[in-house]
Amino acid sequence: MKIYNKKGLILGVLSLLFAIGEVVMYFVDSSKSSIILLIILTVTGIEEITRSLNKKSSIEDKDSEDEREKFIFLKSGNITCIITFCLCTLFLLILSVQGVKWWGAQLVGPIVTTLSIVSATMVLVWFISYFFYNKKN
Repeated sequence: MKIYNKKGLILGVLSLLFAIGEVVMYFVDSSKSSIILLIILTVTGIEEITRSLNKKSSIEDKDSEDEREKFIFLKSGNITCIITFCLCTLFLLILSVQGVKWWGAQLVGPIVTTLSIVSATMVLVWFISYFFYNKKN
């Protein structure tokens, strides 16, 4: 037999090893949760091993993992952009209010202008990337 997905095979073997450990633990302390965990570990271990030995299933697993990685990358980038925009807006408000109190209107202008440009650029980049990926997909 040829192994098409080594990672899946290792995960399946580890799951079966944990199931064997659970059998040993069942004899020490027999409980219903041990039986349920034993069944889950055994089924997932057998499924992972059979999927790693099947060429078609291994290709499907790799494709779904690639799609998941792309989705996570895009989602984390979107969340990072939103958090950074919120922080820039928060600093803009804080510096605007505190700047007028401390320095008067002289130094507030450059600070507010800089943060406004950064915030506007982030919104513009967010819209462009959204429409680009929406058009692409």
